[in-house]
Amino acid sequence: MDYQELYEAWKREKKGTELQALDKKFYSNLSQYIKDQIEDSETLDENAIKGRLIARECMNMKRLLTSLVECRYRKILKEVLDRKQIPLEILTDEEEIIYSSILSTRNETDLILKDTLRGRVPEIKEIRIVEKPKRILVRFLQAIPAIVGQDIRAYGPFKAEDVAALPFENAEILIKRGVAKEVEV
Repeated sequence: MDYQELYEAWKREKKGTELQALDKKFYSNLSQYIKDQIEDSETLDENAIKGRLIARECMNMKRLLTSLVECRYRKILKEVLDRKQIPLEILTDEEEIIYSSILSTRNETDLILKDTLRGRVPEIKEIRIVEKPKRILVRFLQAIPAIVGQDIRAYGPFKAEDVAALPFENAEILIKRGVAKEVEV
């Protein structure tokens, strides 16, 4: 992963009206690249040309990534609101979680409408209103590269036996895959 790949993904997303395919590990790989660039820039003199170039690249990458994520999120929302299915293979691992959450919200909204139109008091079963993302403390059972959390923050990379507080959705996936184990507090 490098700047050019991010730029190409951003350009495709901005040009197309449909959601464009991204590699499942796009955000994880990109976060590792950004982390490496930040570490490189910290070891260089900020007045040196290479240091300034790396700092500028990091700044541009942050802008491109923010724009890309927002654009993809709007497209995912639009597809759900238009009742269209999104093929899971074009979504990243993180976006699959977001997509399923939005679908769940849409389904519950439909049930509220149906119940109300039938003269029944609507019941909400699945939607959880969360003001702040819930975090879970996990211990890693193996090394993994950096990941982008549900909250669009970078976490990691992690080594075996590292402990971290991660957003619930990310921690749940890692636990299911046997990569991490929940730490009881």
